[in-house]
Amino acid sequence: MVWGAVAGMGFTQIIGMIWYHKYFLGRFWQRATFPGKTEDQINQLVGSTSHIAFPMTLTAHAALVMMLNYVVGKYLGIKTVESAIKVGIFLWTVVTMTEVPHLMFAQQSVVAFIINHLYDAAVFVTVCTCLVYFG
Repeated sequence: MVWGAVAGMGFTQIIGMIWYHKYFLGRFWQRATFPGKTEDQINQLVGSTSHIAFPMTLTAHAALVMMLNYVVGKYLGIKTVESAIKVGIFLWTVVTMTEVPHLMFAQQSVVAFIINHLYDAAVFVTVCTCLVYFG
């Protein structure tokens, strides 16, 4: 499953670059996440923390891939792409449902929540599928 893990990591980064690009969902996400700020202010703020955010994102995704590698392969013994997709959707649903109370009590943006968690769905499904297909 090493190649599946490598493919999963690569594809999730590519999906993320497209997902949060300003010509796809990036502008909606920025407006929802940083209300009242201009694009230049947001870029300055994000730029000042990107040296921490990007390595942490890669680390978190690497840990997720390792965990999913165990769950999909050794624990559940998933062998088909269809089953991998179902497991990815199931795990995403569990994670998303645990976040809904935080969304409500923290009064976060519903738009940002939806954009972020649909990206998470793409990550879970992509990684699970890559682990089975390439693994």
